[in-house]
Amino acid sequence: MGPEFVLQIRDIVTELENDDRVKVVVFESAVDGFFLNHSDFLANFEDLTSIPQGPTGLEAWPDVLVRLTRAPFVSRSGAVFVTVWREASPGFESHSPAA
Repeated sequence: MGPEFVLQIRDIVTELENDDRVKVVVFESAVDGFFLNHSDFLANFEDLTSIPQGPTGLEAWPDVLVRLTRAPFVSRSGAVFVTVWREASPGFESHSPAA
């Protein structure tokens, strides 16, 4: 997890918040039994701290976490892949943050 991940997950959360058809979101881990088990300790710290604060007024990563807890859809923890159930959709849509 580094600045790139924070930006990607923030964009995903924003998209989900703005889609009234989203009812359930499942974050699945690519590593069994772990959620966000890797951090990019070699990333430039300023790349993370320079990300603007989110709508909650918190720094980028805490903002994402707070927004997920307040989201109008049900969510389940995991990591890399996001499965979204939209009300009018015939099934699931999967999104994976770009590598």
